[in-house]
Amino acid sequence: MNLFATIPTTASFAGVFLTVLAHTALYVFFSLYLVELGYGKTAIGLLWAVAVAVEVVFFWTQGRWFARWDAQVWLVVAAAASVLRFAAIAI
Repeated sequence: MNLFATIPTTASFAGVFLTVLAHTALYVFFSLYLVELGYGKTAIGLLWAVAVAVEVVFFWTQGRWFARWDAQVWLVVAAAASVLRFAAIAI
């Protein structure tokens, strides 16, 4: 059975690819955008450091989090969080 032959699998990989692509653009250009808005480089560095610290804590506790729901629910939660993140940046 060819895993990539099914439409849901192909759509899932396409969705993940587009999500990673969007976040890559964010990671590359968001700091530059914040500098343009007048944020100091120290403040931007601290914001990134806080984000990384939160990510590390999540990875450290992910076993407890992932036991709550199946993978499909987590993908929906992650997509919703991404939408909220990009909406907050747009405001």
